[in-house]
Amino acid sequence: MRVLFMGTPDICLPSLDYLRDNQELCAIITGEDKPRGRGNKLTPTPVATWAEENNIRAYKTNNYLDILHTEKPDIIVVLAYGKILPKEILDYGKFGCVNLHGSLLPKWRGAAPIQHSIINGDKITGMTAQKMAAKLDTGYILLQKKIAIEDSDTAGSLFEKMAILAKDTLEELLNSINNITPIKQDDSKATYASMLTKEKSYIDTNKTCDEIINFVRGYNPSPVARYDYGGEILKIYEATKDDKGRSIKCSDGYIRLKKLQPPNKRIMLDTEYLRGRK
Repeated sequence: MRVLFMGTPDICLPSLDYLRDNQELCAIITGEDKPRGRGNKLTPTPVATWAEENNIRAYKTNNYLDILHTEKPDIIVVLAYGKILPKEILDYGKFGCVNLHGSLLPKWRGAAPIQHSIINGDKITGMTAQKMAAKLDTGYILLQKKIAIEDSDTAGSLFEKMAILAKDTLEELLNSINNITPIKQDDSKATYASMLTKEKSYIDTNKTCDEIINFVRGYNPSPVARYDYGGEILKIYEATKDDKGRSIKCSDGYIRLKKLQPPNKRIMLDTEYLRGRK
């Protein structure tokens, strides 16, 4: 099958490996190079880097119709592309435009479904292949695959698992696409996963221990949870329940901010940070 892929971050790479080896991956559309690092050097997206390494055409433009007329794909596969697509691209080709979304839709529509599943304390999540619609994440469901969320998972570790699940979902979808009956989403069960921001990252000690721990897990590795400790803003990478010393009171107990990063310093354990402090 002739496939045009649209995506940007690392979560796309296992799916691209599969398409390269098993389908006709005609081209890729990805985000533009962006300044990164201390020198603000223009850096390609992980998908663009993969495309260059594998000699696949990569477009970094929004001239979608020109690309479609040139490449003539049978199907367009979208995963973490990060942009709203115009209607003319949604119905292009034999199979149209399919999105791989990191939740069991209609739960967690929106920009950050993987992170919100952890923040919410979910035990199960999954990958949904949906026929893309004009309204965000409301398309008919084509296929879903589930995965357990472990208590030790952070957003970072779950992203790695979901990257493999996305590849497995895509493989099953393309192998059975002629025999799939699309299922309409139940909009009454929809929840929304807003983008995580630095402004929203501060720990609220009015929450329960579990809520704060899940919040920290969901914000790890980015943009990272924060705690205002006497005017010093600490980045918090791990929190645990603790009713002994070095703990902070919350609504139903105490939590220990176990792994943290003070301003302009490395990540360290709380025991090291507090050494020598009253």
